[in-house]
Amino acid sequence: MFRRISILFLIIALTAAAVVSYHLYRHRRQETAAQVREPATFGGRDWPVFRGDASLTGRAAGNLPRSLKKAWQFKTGDAVKSTPVVFDGAVFITSTDGTIYAVKLSDGTEIWRYAAKDAIEASALVVENKVFFGSTDRTFYALDAGGGKHIWSLETQGKITGSANVIKDPATGENCIVFGNYDGLLYCVSADEGTVLWTYSAESYINGSPAVGGGVIALGSCDAKIYLIDASEPNNVRSVDSGSYIAASPAILAERLYAGNFDGRFFCIDISSGKIIWSVHASEAPFFSCPAVTGSRVLAGCRDNRLYCFDAADGKIIWTFRAGEEIDAGAVICGNRAIAASNDGRLYLLEADSGKEIWSFNTANAISSPPAVASNHIIIGCEDGNVYAFTENLKGDH
Repeated sequence: MFRRISILFLIIALTAAAVVSYHLYRHRRQETAAQVREPATFGGRDWPVFRGDASLTGRAAGNLPRSLKKAWQFKTGDAVKSTPVVFDGAVFITSTDGTIYAVKLSDGTEIWRYAAKDAIEASALVVENKVFFGSTDRTFYALDAGGGKHIWSLETQGKITGSANVIKDPATGENCIVFGNYDGLLYCVSADEGTVLWTYSAESYINGSPAVGGGVIALGSCDAKIYLIDASEPNNVRSVDSGSYIAASPAILAERLYAGNFDGRFFCIDISSGKIIWSVHASEAPFFSCPAVTGSRVLAGCRDNRLYCFDAADGKIIWTFRAGEEIDAGAVICGNRAIAASNDGRLYLLEADSGKEIWSFNTANAISSPPAVASNHIIIGCEDGNVYAFTENLKGDH
């Protein structure tokens, strides 16, 4: 009898242990499954121009993940004050050491380099396998994107600090390159040969990049004006007096232009009429960064250490995010999140609807130009000469 009872208790105990083990196994599998998230998809294949597209909207496709990790790091010889651009699996980095570098997007290894005669502060532009950029040596360059071979160069009368952009010749359909200059001129040149097709003279320096959209080429100048140049008839020009220097690049979306000035005012302008739709005196500090725009939101960094989110319809301030130092680098909006950087050396990942910080990375050096977002990578340059690439961190939120 005792033996039968012992066997019965043993069977019950083994059954109970098996049940407990099974539930523990299922729980661990569920925890593991919860930890392994589907990879996020963010950014298009390329980021060929300073702000991602010709209208300089600072928008990227897909959705940014909740957490990032450093994928690679590349060191140049001096400060990187520009946004790296991405084309066909390569990242093109300009540096104030006077060199443009091409590195692999996958791992940051160098492909080629080309030396200009002086510092390069402007981001590159890639169009049909050609790389275009200006330098403080007063020269504008065209190189072969594949190997860095010099194609042509154009000498100007002033230094070039803003990225170039591309338009189509309305008569021939050929690519034309437009860029601003410290000699006060906007140049339009042939992409193939570098021949000057036309110029337009502002009344002072052109520091930023021209935005192209809605049939116009838009640019700001240190003469306080925003110029709207008809892309098909460059002699047809409207200007808007902002009241103070325009140091940063504008952005165009849905027939509207967005830009900030040195007096802390931010503007929305109708590009067909040249009239101001709304303006907001948001700060006593300058807006020195280019805006990122969607149909409902406009994000702009300011030298009061804040990133402002404006309602695109009426300019109402929806939220602000405060960094440790000035925000000269524009943000990029990707899905319901934004990525932004500051002179405090940090790269910030924010919720676009609220401005809530959800992740950051400290590069320990000032960041003065916005990131690029392409092929599930975020690439940013720093003033210590380093360039960082980030990908999604699937293991956790930090």
